[in-house]
Amino acid sequence: MVSHSPGEDSSADDVLRYDAAWAATNKLVRAGHSFSGRERHCAFLNLGSPRFANVSAATGLDLIDDGRGMALCDWDWDGKLDFWLTNRTGPRVRFLHNQFESDNTFIAIRLKGTRANRDAIGARVEVRTNESDAPIIRTVYCGSGFLSQSSKWLHFGLGDAATAGLVRVRWPGGETEIWTDLKANAFYQLEEGLTQAAVVSPPQGIREIQPAKLEAPESSGAARVVLLNPAPMPEIAYTTADGLPETLDSHRGSPLLVHLWATWCPNCTKEMTGWEREKTLFASSGLRVLSLCVDEPGESAEVDVARAIAAASRMKYSMPVGLVRGDPLQTLNVLQKSFIGRQTDLPLPSSFLIDARGRLAVIYKGPASVSRIIDDLALLEAPSAEIVAAAAPSAGRWLEAPRGGEPRGIAMGLVEHGMAAAAEAYLTRLIPLLLEPEPRAHAEGADEAVRISELAECHIFLGALAFDDERFEDSAANLRRSLDFDPKSTRARDELVRALLKLDRKEEALEEVSQLLELQPTPDRKRTTARLLRDLDRLPEAIEMFESALAERSTAEGDFELANALRDAGRSREAIGHYRAALEQRPAWPLPANNLAWILATHPDAELRDGDEAVRLALAACAATDNNTPQFSGTLAAAYAEAGEFHKAVEAATQGIDLASQLGDADFAAGLTEKRALYQSGQAFRERER
Repeated sequence: MVSHSPGEDSSADDVLRYDAAWAATNKLVRAGHSFSGRERHCAFLNLGSPRFANVSAATGLDLIDDGRGMALCDWDWDGKLDFWLTNRTGPRVRFLHNQFESDNTFIAIRLKGTRANRDAIGARVEVRTNESDAPIIRTVYCGSGFLSQSSKWLHFGLGDAATAGLVRVRWPGGETEIWTDLKANAFYQLEEGLTQAAVVSPPQGIREIQPAKLEAPESSGAARVVLLNPAPMPEIAYTTADGLPETLDSHRGSPLLVHLWATWCPNCTKEMTGWEREKTLFASSGLRVLSLCVDEPGESAEVDVARAIAAASRMKYSMPVGLVRGDPLQTLNVLQKSFIGRQTDLPLPSSFLIDARGRLAVIYKGPASVSRIIDDLALLEAPSAEIVAAAAPSAGRWLEAPRGGEPRGIAMGLVEHGMAAAAEAYLTRLIPLLLEPEPRAHAEGADEAVRISELAECHIFLGALAFDDERFEDSAANLRRSLDFDPKSTRARDELVRALLKLDRKEEALEEVSQLLELQPTPDRKRTTARLLRDLDRLPEAIEMFESALAERSTAEGDFELANALRDAGRSREAIGHYRAALEQRPAWPLPANNLAWILATHPDAELRDGDEAVRLALAACAATDNNTPQFSGTLAAAYAEAGEFHKAVEAATQGIDLASQLGDADFAAGLTEKRALYQSGQAFRERER
């Protein structure tokens, strides 16, 4: 498979297409689809010919894991290679112990460079059991697969041979050394420049790896999601039992459990009845409970509230109830999806545990017991280590503790669900939290660099939302704020240039793109710079920049823009060459065809004019636009005149005048009328010398 990942010289459109493809793939995976198409692992046996046998099932390697990396090593030094596998899904790491019994022999070789690099990366080792046998060849690699590095011990199977008759090493520097008659079933270190092979003894006390015994929690319809980074709640509006509008912000100051239920939901009834029996535990803990009914809208909000109150009364449920619907309910659904890999809609009942500062800490999908909720209250101000331990579904050791998703992901989810205004409002709530000296009280020693990076990213996000809403001043202001936090962000500066161009502030845009060229020069940025220089009447500098961009990446657009600049600078001979180059890459493109035809038809230098080619190019340009472009008709008229076909020149000019008049372009129509008079008198039009 050929990688389609964008490189340093990829265009912005290439990057956007790549990002869109990943977004679509991730959406499918989050919905429960398999990243690998549920394909099992495969193992193939080399039959000593071009044929291989599928031995996946026989070896036990046909695992259903969504595998990624594989590394080989002889873990227990028994001469048989064992496998380490990593997976996207669980188990994240597998050790496959090779216990295949065989009478075959082996040697294992580790190289030590002295003149070459120490690990002898790039060395080639050739082993023969005798002169007549084909050699076995191995190379020392740095990296041996996808995000994998196998052991640097090179393993050679010798069949039934008792020795390796010849070992030839070609070191990275090009020198070759030979060792002979190395005994089988042994480990050797071969050092560059030494003729004696050193036998390496297996280490003492090799630890035998035992399979982990994971005790999976009992499967149920309920799920508990502990946020590693408590996130500010969006502004959620609801209707109180009195029929009044209210928001969750009014409950700040003490912990709050927001509970979603429905009058028709039996699990909700069971949960609420149980909570009512233990409501004193809620009260003594300082936790307030707000149960919001999510029934489908009926005749009116008043009727819906009354129905919810009546249902709660039948359950003898005495804690506050209310009503939530529409966008706030959708926001809550997006909120919970933002922290879960496998994304499913909220079931009923569901609950959200919120701390006194209005930050979401735990999500309960399905029924939750009072004891579980009370225990989780201790997490609201807990250090990060305790939160990570509480979030893990089973015990174990972390190689590296997870950081968890940043709250900014909630805004991303809102945008994905078409709720751009809600995303902007959420980012506006999040930024003040990030600006606090200790934005996440639970995270002891929180990484300052991460906090600053998040602030920069939030302002980029706000800038993008404002740009999409055509509020370009707001967009530019947010992007400049992002650069205050991260001055080296090329993405923020690229977006700022886009906003400034929309505001027609070209001097500022040029200043920003010039800084981009210092940070990371790319052909696209050079072309943007060249266009700005051209528009600011700095044509020689623009041409130089267009040429530099074209030298790095040849494109039809690059040749076309350079040709236009050269033409405007009076360098028509050079412009002709670049128009031709653009047409070689995109033969049906009408713009370079028209511009080239104009030069060939009207240039004052007879050596550059070619009426017949001008006619051919102009006809192609007109045909490509269904003869509906007045400028192209004007070029065709000039081409016919240069070719001496003045009758056709007058017809083409007349058509161009009519088209321009229909489009309201009076100036072009007037200019073409003057040229038509020339053609009627049997004269061709000539451009003035530039």
